[in-house]
Amino acid sequence: MDMQSTGSHTYETLRAFYTDYMIVLDDFDLEKWPDFFTDDCFYRVTAKENWDAGNAFSAMRCESKGMLIDRVVGIQQTMMFAPRYLRRFQSALKVVDGEGDTVSVRSNFLCIQTLVDEPSEVAFCGVAFDKVKMLDSGPKLIERICVLDTEMILNSLIYPL
Repeated sequence: MDMQSTGSHTYETLRAFYTDYMIVLDDFDLEKWPDFFTDDCFYRVTAKENWDAGNAFSAMRCESKGMLIDRVVGIQQTMMFAPRYLRRFQSALKVVDGEGDTVSVRSNFLCIQTLVDEPSEVAFCGVAFDKVKMLDSGPKLIERICVLDTEMILNSLIYPL
């Protein structure tokens, strides 16, 4: 499905949705992150090598909104790591197909990490494959799979992409 058959309203709604998603994560407003997903969602971050081979191995994997909430609690209450700032950029948003109230979206992402006493660096770069349910209340992610371009995943994959 291209933008013409999807409609510019749907495309603009999706652009706004992804912008809000990135801002919530960049602002470390993590308790709002699960609200972007349906209750029965699937979230995965994996390396390109695993994706290409069809391997299920994931650097991060959550199989429900409850697991996303657990991830947030883990980040906020139990994990120890150096303070950092993250900026996420999503581009090349392409609605590739749709059925009923669900659309598949492909986009590129880039995540820049800045440790407090170090220069900024590219932390993660790759492509996201999403299934989005278009509800009256707004879009919700049914599935988000982030495929990292590299096989070498930084041990600083703490926060969601």
